[in-house]
Amino acid sequence: MSHLGMKILYSLINAREGMWCERVFAPDTDFEEIMRRENIPLYGLESFDPIREFDVIGFTLQYEMCYTTVLNMLDLAGLPVRRRTGGRTGPWSSAAAPAPAPRSRWPASSTSSSWGRGRN
Repeated sequence: MSHLGMKILYSLINAREGMWCERVFAPDTDFEEIMRRENIPLYGLESFDPIREFDVIGFTLQYEMCYTTVLNMLDLAGLPVRRRTGGRTGPWSSAAAPAPAPRSRWPASSTSSSWGRGRN
């Protein structure tokens, strides 16, 4: 984890009772090709659970080149890449960036990433 903010959030969330934060990173092109060919969804590094099953997904957007990577990660996870009207599908998602990100055609969700879900 090269981003200090992600390290801090990861440790703070995991220190809380009833919460669990996992890490996910965008795969390089060779592994992405294998994942798509073998129908392997994007998964958490700690549990290997598909991220589409998580309660919350968070992205850190450090620069503009990350924006398209987020869309690719959502697609690889089997989550919709466009905002949908109507009922909620998939995890609640959010993004944070040092500079404002364009929002007009972005998913209701938002490349390094922190992902989390509640512990039962």
